[in-house]
Amino acid sequence: MLPVAEHTYQILKYLLIFLMIALILLLVIISSGGIIRLIMEIRKGNIFTSINLLILRTLMYVFLSVPAIYCLIHLACFLVLNKLYRGIIIKPEIFYNTGKLLFIGFVFGALYQAFKKGYSIQQENEFTV
Repeated sequence: MLPVAEHTYQILKYLLIFLMIALILLLVIISSGGIIRLIMEIRKGNIFTSINLLILRTLMYVFLSVPAIYCLIHLACFLVLNKLYRGIIIKPEIFYNTGKLLFIGFVFGALYQAFKKGYSIQQENEFTV
């Protein structure tokens, strides 16, 4: 679809590979670190705190944005590779994997809303006493 020269194709190929690796590392590092820190805070007894809200909001945004970026990268690969290899199609399995990440993002979003409500109730109780 896009007319690209061989040199440009090679640069785009390596750039897309780098972006995919960076995206996977971002997902693994932020999600594992965030989940571990959240569990440690809850274990200490600090359940409804601003730190936990920040962690849950970050996890929600990561798990909701990574599938969108992943699909954009696949679309870019499709546009670049379609020039060299005619008949390439985007497989629907790509969207099955992103659907799982989106579901996890919505779960973290629901947890974030629940913790936010608990945090506000806790703040009201502290002012009452």
